[in-house]
Parts: sequence; structure tokens; C-alpha cells
Amino acid sequence: MTIIATIKSSFTKRALPYEESQHVPSKRAARTTISILAALSVLEVLAFVGGSVFSTIAVYCWILLGLVSFGFLVQRYVGCLLHDAKQLSLWGLVPLLASVIACFAYIKGYGFLNTESLSELQHSLEQLQRSDLGYTQMFWVSYPSRSLLLSLLPSTWMGITPEAYRVGFSFPLMLGAVFFYSGLRLSHERHPLSAAISGLVAASIFAFPMLVEFTRTFEMATSSTSYGLWAIAALLLFVSRPSSVSALTCAWAIGLLGASFTSGLALVALLLFALTAWLIRTLIQRDYALAGMIASVLLYSSVVTIALYLQQPRMLRSQPITFAEMWGKFIDGLTIVTSFGKTAFFPFLLVIPLIMSAVFALALRAGLIPFVAVAWCFPVVWSAVNMQGKIAPLLPFCLYRALVIIPVISYVFALFLFWLTARCGRATIVWRLALPVCAVAIVVTSNETYRRHRALEPNRPAWGRESVVEEVTKLLPEYNLQPGTRGILVNRIDDPSIETFLPCAQYLMYGWRRVPIQEQIPPSDAQGPQPIIIVTTKDNQALSQEVPGLTKSIRSISVTRHERPPLELAVAIFLPESR
Repeated sequence: MTIIATIKSSFTKRALPYEESQHVPSKRAARTTISILAALSVLEVLAFVGGSVFSTIAVYCWILLGLVSFGFLVQRYVGCLLHDAKQLSLWGLVPLLASVIACFAYIKGYGFLNTESLSELQHSLEQLQRSDLGYTQMFWVSYPSRSLLLSLLPSTWMGITPEAYRVGFSFPLMLGAVFFYSGLRLSHERHPLSAAISGLVAASIFAFPMLVEFTRTFEMATSSTSYGLWAIAALLLFVSRPSSVSALTCAWAIGLLGASFTSGLALVALLLFALTAWLIRTLIQRDYALAGMIASVLLYSSVVTIALYLQQPRMLRSQPITFAEMWGKFIDGLTIVTSFGKTAFFPFLLVIPLIMSAVFALALRAGLIPFVAVAWCFPVVWSAVNMQGKIAPLLPFCLYRALVIIPVISYVFALFLFWLTARCGRATIVWRLALPVCAVAIVVTSNETYRRHRALEPNRPAWGRESVVEEVTKLLPEYNLQPGTRGILVNRIDDPSIETFLPCAQYLMYGWRRVPIQEQIPPSDAQGPQPIIIVTTKDNQALSQEVPGLTKSIRSISVTRHERPPLELAVAIFLPESR
């Protein structure tokens, strides 16, 4: 089939899921959707150019739309589980179980604190003091603050703890996997193996080594993958059953993806292309009500993404190297992506099936969108290895920027399996027997991934600066102090075996002003004396100082060090006399 024939078929002949089920939205639903998304698009622009009043209104509209969208996505997944349960099928639980293991095993303790993710949550907590919750703000130059609000949600009911910070960066990926399952399941609900294939493909996401490795670091780098799964699922649900709610969910999810890690912008562009192709198809078919809904989703998604992109400095610039060097790095990157070796991107048992899926799409057997989707993966890998960004990382580490291709390649993998099994005719029973074998293969691959990256081993104890923060936070309740108390935390540890602990105190002591060893303690502000905590070695003269208006208490703490004896430190706690 030629490209021209494929394009023509995509726009005219190839039936989409909603056409097969004859689920067409009403004109009233279309008008409602257009009105809401047009108003939100205007409000989004005003939020960036009109000041805090508009951004405050915009953030609460965004939250309301997010609650509606989240409820819809959850309802679709639960509906799939209930429908499958009537047929004694449990495939929908497979991605849920896989995600719980990968995201939530061994999340307790102060060991392996990631200071970058702690700083991201610290920033989000600071934005809560603003009336607009930091809706139009950026963290670390290029990360939109609004997506971090979701990572902060677990802290609202779990408290400020290491567990809450880790759950905050894990639950979007867990939900992404189950939403992705429901999107695949409902967009191919007429296929006899829809539940099985959707469950296996969604679960296989947690067999990708690099994704698992970065998931276990609990930070924003995986957000483009997580919210990419949300956005693809929302689009599939919209295509399956166009309605006001599914359209609004699709628009919100794509906008959320645009506010994720920078590489999410590439996936937004792909999804906008898919929506544009669908819009052209509906116009050709003169389905103007649905065309209006799609156009409004396109409008809102584009406005949100462009507004966020214009807020960022130009991070998308090439490294200052020759084209030949760029090409060499690109080939090296592709080699790693398709490698069976220890440093791998694809799961080793799925490398060949995934490559077959890509060839299947590039051969135009699945239509225009899968063809473009696989072709899109190549410039994403090119950008991952050749763009400077903020740190210009080297191979293979830099491929964390290409994690965003995982939802796309997984979707193409599912299409390949749907196509292949649909052609087995009377041999369907063979596939019913083979699918459990595939499930075992995914489990084996996942187990190997976790073993290599030690992802599911019990957390090591806190060492060094992590141990300092653990011991200090344990002291807070004894003195009626909280993580959010307005106080001053001072580092006076002059022992070279203990790296400065202040970065690890971010989020975990978010209200405390952190004073490094070379700085003087600032004077009290206009609100009166503030509590002061000084952490130092036991022979430091800081222990003998007095602060007017504050009473002093000295405590000893023992700090664990890696392969070295514990270090005894002293903590001087100064409290306002009124306490």
C-alpha cells in the first residue's frame, strides 16, 4: 500500500472505533464542548498576560476540569474491570498489579533521597502561598509549576514524609498504565482478545529498564511518560465515544502533558497531529458537530502548550558539535534503544517484537497515524542525544529524555498484536494459550530489569546528610515544631565526611530557611524571633552562643555513615521564650 493510498484510506475508508459502534455526539454536546474550551482558551491567555486575577480564576477552572477528567478516566477503567469480570476476565488487573510493584515497593525511609525531586516539591509548596498556586510559574527555568501540584497531592493526606514525596512522583505512572489499558480496551472492544492484549501491553510498560530505573528515583523526569499515557488514553477514549466529557478530558490531559517534563512537548505535537488528521476526516465526511468538538480540543491544547512554551527560555538547542558527531551519537543512541545488552532501553525479551511492531507500522499496515508515530520516534531520539538542555548529558544517561517514546511504541505494539491475532481465524485458541506465556515472559523481563537495577531491594538506611535530616526531623515534635514552621536551619558541620545536609532538608523541612556553613544567621524578621536549629560537631563554638529572646536546648544525635563509624553531632535548638 502506497503512502497516498494509506492517507486516502485514513481519511475516507478506514473505520474509527466510534464509527463502528455508531456512537456520534449530539449537536448540543458539541456546542457545550466548544463553548467551554473556547472560554478556557481565552482564560489561559489572560492568565499569562493579564495578571494574578485571571491566573487565579484559571487555576481553579483547571482544577475543576482536572477533577472531571480524572473522574471520567477512573470511571472508564472501573467500567472495563466490571465488564471483564462478568466474563471471568482479570486482565485489567495485570497493569494495576505491575504498577503497584514497580512504583510503591520499598518507599519508606530517608535513604536515597533525591534532592532534585525534593526541590521540586519544595517549589510547589512555596507556590501554594500564591493566590494562583503558581499556575503560570516555572521551576528551574523550564519546568511548569502546575504539573508539580499533582505530585504534591499525596502530601496533603500522608503528611510531609519520605513516603509521600515518593508516592507523589509514582502515582501518575501507575494511573497512566491503568488509563492506558482502558483506552486500548475500549478502542478495540470488538476484538475477542481486547482485554488480554490491552492488559499485557499496559503491564509491559514496567519492563522497560530505563523507565523503571528513573521511576525508582522518584522525580519529574518520568512525568512526560506518565502524563503521555494519560493523554493517549484520553484521546483513545475520545475516539471511541465522542462526548463532551471525553473531549474535555482529552483537552485537559494533553494540556497536562504540555506542562510535564520538557520532552512531553514532542508527544503533544504528535497528538495534535493526530487530532488534526481526525478533524480533516470529519470535515471531509461533513460531520460538522464532531469537527467542532475536535477543533475546540485542538484549540485549547495548542493554546496551553504554546503559552507554556513561550514562558521557557530556549532550551531546545543543539550541542556545538559537527553534524557528523551528531549523527554518530544518534546511531549510538538507536543502538542502545534496540540493544539486548546490560545497558538497554527496550526490555530484552521484547526487543524483537517491538522492532517487528515498528516495521509493521512503517510498512503502512496500520494506517497513517501509527506510521507517523514510529517515524516520530527517530527525531525524539536524535533530540535526546544531541540537544543541550540544561546539563547536556552523555550517552546512555541522556536517553532518559527519550522515555516519552515508550507510550507511543507500546501503542504501536498493541496495534500489531490486534492485527496479528485478528488474522489467526480458527487458531484463536492458540493465542488464548500463548497469551499467558507472553505474560510470563513480561514477568521474567521485569524481574531481570529490577534485578539489574536493584529496584525492588529494601531501601538502604540513611547515610551522611540523609541521616542528619532524619535525626533532626525526629526532634521537631519534641519541641512543638513542624516541617512548615517559619524557622532557620543552620549547617555548622565542618567534618568533610558529611556533605551539606541542607538540600535534603528541602520539602521535609519546607518552612525553614536554610543557612549554609559559610553564611551568618540572619536577624529575626518583622514578625518576631524565629526558632533556630544549628547542627554542628560537638566541639564547635556555635554551641556556646546565645540568641537574645530565645532559649537554648542542646541535643546529641548519632549520624550513620557508609562503611565508617557513626559520627556524633550536636543540635542546638533555640526557641522563642513564649514557647
